[in-house]
This record gives sequence, structure tokens and C-alpha cells, in this order.
Amino acid sequence: KHAHFVLYIKEILEQKYSKDVVEQGGLKVYTTLDGKLQEHAEKVAEEKGPFNEEKYGSNNLAILTINAKTGEILAMVGSRDYYNEEIDGNVNVVLRPRQPGSAFKPIVYAQLFYNNFGPGSTIEDVPTKVGNDRPSNFDGKWLGQISIRKALGQSRNIPAIKAFFVAGDQDAIIDLATKMGITTLSKKHSYGYPLAIGAGEIPMMEMVTAYAVFANNGKKPELTPILRIENANGDIIERDAGVVQIQL
Repeated sequence: KHAHFVLYIKEILEQKYSKDVVEQGGLKVYTTLDGKLQEHAEKVAEEKGPFNEEKYGSNNLAILTINAKTGEILAMVGSRDYYNEEIDGNVNVVLRPRQPGSAFKPIVYAQLFYNNFGPGSTIEDVPTKVGNDRPSNFDGKWLGQISIRKALGQSRNIPAIKAFFVAGDQDAIIDLATKMGITTLSKKHSYGYPLAIGAGEIPMMEMVTAYAVFANNGKKPELTPILRIENANGDIIERDAGVVQIQL
């Protein structure tokens, strides 16, 4: 039951206490999982999986729900069907790097705000050439001068690409992303402007952490699936670390 979450817990414990202790040490583990929310998430994955495959050609999906204040993992669905070998269902997609696409744009704009811009500042959504490339918006249209608020709300690509350069290019954006919990992006890799529209591969778990910073007024939660662990004698040997403050 809840296979991806259970195996995720097991892997964490084995790394900390060894496989022998986990299997034979009599540990009692209290997790953060919300049973009703987890069951609902699994039902959503089962229902939406065929729809996504038919409409988008995506044969898999994943869900991660957390408490943004505490970092507690409330639901984790690593694939639409753990037991489906045809889609590698036993792979926990929550932990695997994937391109986040437009979900990364808020981080680009957040870094832009350090350069005297705000949600009401305007930016040009017009045909633009970047080197030899001519990137476009998803709808192939241009809205001219619009606010950053509207550009993000409508997920316009061109404004996000322009924001990438004004925000300080990839190094400045990666620095902020790292503070927000995204550790898989590397300055050694030349992402270029496509980073602004989500070309850098990031695990869902790290993206959820970064979004939790927005939801939690600048505080980055340390994601945890465990409330406490007791040994065979009933002694508490580990507790949830809670929330840490970061300087944004």
C-alpha cells in the first residue's frame, strides 16, 4: 500500500541506519502521510492518467503534496500505477529530474525583482531574436507592452526570456533557485535563455520545495516524510527537523 512512499521511507532509513537495522532493528516509524489525502491523490492519478496519455501522449504522472509551513509530505504518488511495467511504474517520478517548463518562470521573475522591477512593471511581448533563435509564445501571438503580472499569469515566453537577461542571466537565477531548494541545476552547464522557460531538469520534489518558499513568505521548509522514529525500546531517536529561515 502506498508503495512509492513506503519505499522512499525505507531508502532514507537504510541510508541512515543500514539495511540490517531497518529490517531487524525493531524501529517504529511515524510518518507524515495523510491517509485520506494519499488515497485521493492515488485516485486522481488513476483517473487522470489515461486522459493525459490520450491528450498529451504522456503515459505517466506524479503527485506530491506537502504542508508548506512544516515541510511535511502529506501525499506522494510516484507514478499512475506502481505495478505497470510497461510505463516503468515502479520508478518514483517525484524524485527523477524532469524539465519543469513554465513552472520555473516564477523563480526567474523573483530574481528580476531584485533589479528594481515589480509585478506592475512593464515588459515587451514582441517578436524577439536571441542569437540565431527566434523564440515564440505558446499561442504564436504577441501582446506588446504588458505588466509582469500579466506576463506570468498568461505564461508568456518572450517576457520570461527577457526577464532572464535583466535578472542577471543563469548564474544569478541558479543562486536564487538553490536558496529555494533546487540543488540539481549547475552553473557548469550552459542552459542559456531556455532556462527561463524550464529547460533545466529538476526533480518535482525540489520544485515543490521552491514553491513552498513562495507560499511560506520566504521560509524554506525542509521536506520530511518522518515525524519521529523510535527504537525497539521505545526511545525516540529522531524527530522532524522543521523549518529553517533562508535569506532571499
